[in-house]
Amino acid sequence: MRKLHLVCNAHMDPVWQWRWQEGLGAALSTFRVAADFCEQFDHFVFCHNEALLYEWVEQHDPLLFDRIKALVAAGKWKIMGGWYLQPDCNMPAGESIVRQMQTGYEYFMEKFGVRVHTAVNLDSFGHSKGLVQILQKAGYEGYMMMRPDPGIGLLDDLPQRFCWKGYSGSKVKGYRLNTPYNTLYGTAARVVEDYIGQNGDQEILMRCWGIGDHGGGPSRADLTEINALIDRKAGEIEIIHSNPDTFMDLLDIDSLPVVDYDLNPMDAGCYTSMHKVKKLHRSLEGQLMMAERISSLCQMEGVAQYPAEQLQKLWKDLMFAQFHDILPGTCVQLAEEDSVRLLHHGLEETDRLLTAGLYALARDQQPPVDGDIPLLVLNPHPYPVTDVFECEFMLADQNWTPNFTSGTVYCDGVALPTQMEKEASSMNLDWRKRVCFTATLKPMSVNRFDCRLHVLPEKPFKIIDMTREPEYTITAGETICVFDTRSGTIKSMTRGGVEYVRPGFGALAVFEDDCDPWLINRKSFGPRIGQFTLLDRKRATEYAGCEVEDVSPLRVIEDGDARTCVEALLGYDKSFARVVWRFPKQGGDVSVECTVHWNQHDTMLRMELPHAFEKATYSGQDMFGNKPLSTAHEMVAQRWVMAKDGGADRAMAILNDCCYGSLLTDTAICPSMLRAPTYTSHRIDDRPRLPLERYYARQDQGEHRFTFGILLGSVSEIEQTTDIKAQIHNEPCMAVSAFCGGYEKRKYGEFVIKGVRLDTCKPSKDGNGYVLRLFNYHDAAVMGNVHISALGLDFSLPFEGQEIKTVLVESGSWREVNLLTEQ
Repeated sequence: MRKLHLVCNAHMDPVWQWRWQEGLGAALSTFRVAADFCEQFDHFVFCHNEALLYEWVEQHDPLLFDRIKALVAAGKWKIMGGWYLQPDCNMPAGESIVRQMQTGYEYFMEKFGVRVHTAVNLDSFGHSKGLVQILQKAGYEGYMMMRPDPGIGLLDDLPQRFCWKGYSGSKVKGYRLNTPYNTLYGTAARVVEDYIGQNGDQEILMRCWGIGDHGGGPSRADLTEINALIDRKAGEIEIIHSNPDTFMDLLDIDSLPVVDYDLNPMDAGCYTSMHKVKKLHRSLEGQLMMAERISSLCQMEGVAQYPAEQLQKLWKDLMFAQFHDILPGTCVQLAEEDSVRLLHHGLEETDRLLTAGLYALARDQQPPVDGDIPLLVLNPHPYPVTDVFECEFMLADQNWTPNFTSGTVYCDGVALPTQMEKEASSMNLDWRKRVCFTATLKPMSVNRFDCRLHVLPEKPFKIIDMTREPEYTITAGETICVFDTRSGTIKSMTRGGVEYVRPGFGALAVFEDDCDPWLINRKSFGPRIGQFTLLDRKRATEYAGCEVEDVSPLRVIEDGDARTCVEALLGYDKSFARVVWRFPKQGGDVSVECTVHWNQHDTMLRMELPHAFEKATYSGQDMFGNKPLSTAHEMVAQRWVMAKDGGADRAMAILNDCCYGSLLTDTAICPSMLRAPTYTSHRIDDRPRLPLERYYARQDQGEHRFTFGILLGSVSEIEQTTDIKAQIHNEPCMAVSAFCGGYEKRKYGEFVIKGVRLDTCKPSKDGNGYVLRLFNYHDAAVMGNVHISALGLDFSLPFEGQEIKTVLVESGSWREVNLLTEQ
């Protein structure tokens, strides 16, 4: 006999068109009603996921929580999904998804003794292929989702039931709902009966029901009618109150059609909307991983205890901000403000932890020679980092003479390429200083440098107006860059004599858009409608805000032994931008910082980076993986996007610190930077979207800052270096000028990892060892090498292409465990 599994749930967004306080109230009331019905109706089973909501119930209604625990033990209430919440499933890093799983797993095991093996993200807007390996290595067997919704013209070839194949040969059972995850009040029985008739060719069916999107779950009327339907259909089909695990267990993965791609695109506006939240999210994600590694190093070296409880709370803050109506930018303005405050709190706390780690590891630093300024740079990565570093400090006293105090940075008595640049302060006095220097940092350690001061008659560099000629050439090591001084963009960039770009490189282009933050059921934006242009000298002077009467909109603002910096001032309609290009003198990578003052509506902003390649192929970083990217529509990727020339051995990678969406054309990489939609507005039938004659707040008005790294080289060079450089770009080294007492005389051990990327180093749950999360970012198999002196570790382990491994270190030995560090 045919069988239908009914999954009663209550889709509850903790945040969406409401703030979290209202989401808390909806969770409490929905869970109370569900508990009542579980106790009153035989055979009825209620299902719900999201550990966050259970935590809320535990905190605010302990008696209800005890009832739920009893119902779970009796099999009347099923924990489904098993994650902390339903996050966005494209933009969080792989480690963030691991924490979503791990936090939920630990909570549900501790409170209910339950281990779920089917993950459920019904409402998330698309799903990364990278999820598959994470799911499998965390012990999950199945994945249930809904979006992209069937029948909307996106991913219509996706089967309802499938074997989802991920990176490194991983696979799980996949199921896409072909109906909504909820039902309207009083319609559930009719909807279920219609579903049975519409799927008469299937022996095993599953249908979700329950009132949502704002909670509700089962109603008495719906449940009564469904139970009557069960009795009425008894001879035709067996209908049972069930749960995702029970249903998915019936699917045979080997008999399912194979799907080996992202479950995307879906609502492409989500990749760019609410940049403010995305920027803070990316920053906190990186700082949390750095803070864990450095805090772990401090504990290994015996200089500080690991702040486990504090870091876990901060991970929960980050995970909350990854919710699928926060990170994609689809919540109301008050919820956005709550999220921004939450993320800022996390950044403040992680900054304090990193600072504490730096000073704990620097206790052995000796005082400098009289007159020298000590500079401490913390490298939070287990690989050497070569770059231009900046550090500010105060002179011992104010210099009121016309002279200029300069300096040279030394490492172990060797002078490094050094220059003094404009400090953050605007006080016109030779007192506060910023020094920039080229150096290589040792892995996972505090690196000591000393700045030796000397006095010059005047500042050695004067600003250069680049607009006096139609072209201006910058030479920095092997890189030669030619600016078009009429547009402020780059027309040529060669490295080692090889051309990599086309004219117009770096243009800020404006595209047609609308007021929908999701861009519901669409995968592309409108056409290009203009671009930012260099301001005339009068407007450049006004925008610069300085007292100089005639400011050039394109200037060399810094030049010395370490780097050359070019500043462009641009405008478009009501918006302005300051773009600063930085060209290292010794083998570094070009970078560009873009500060945008955005005041547009219904338009979106991209940076256009045209390359000189023929038949380019594109790829981008995924969660624990990298994937091919299409030129057919807006794409989502994480910390980098890469173009490879189909006809020559050259490639270009673009690193970013907050851009997830991009447009890729036959000739250009175009990171998507800003939109200006309203809050939670989208099409509903043919109704007007903004019907009221009143002011509508727009997202992301005002100042925003972006940084991009530009990597040029051979295909093998770019493939080998991009992933680690993107990690460093997003998890930057920390520099501070500090005089230490030198009380401790000790030698720290080495912490070096080669061949693979280290994302996580933290103490194990029981505190008896350490957990390392390692990832092979190469397509080919490699050997990963781990050397940690403080733990007595020196070992190698093999990785398949794009494989994650979790290593548990205890008592000087190591073994591989699953992602949740179970045995």
